[in-house]
Amino acid sequence: MSIRMASTFAIQSAKQVVATLYEAAGAMAIFASRPFERRFRDINSVTQQIQGHPEHFETVGQVLLGRKPDRPLFTF
Repeated sequence: MSIRMASTFAIQSAKQVVATLYEAAGAMAIFASRPFERRFRDINSVTQQIQGHPEHFETVGQVLLGRKPDRPLFTF
């Protein structure tokens, strides 16, 4: 549970940081020739992967409260 919660939190926090930097960078952030554009796509892609879903916070909370989770904890 700790690893699931920590990794999801780290991924979601990184996404927020990159979004803030993206806004601060302005037009320079949108060009494919600039390195930031690739990082922006990368972090947003990671959040779409199984480990980055914010729903994990709810699932972990359910387990920590002794409830049966609404969705599986691990998908293989």
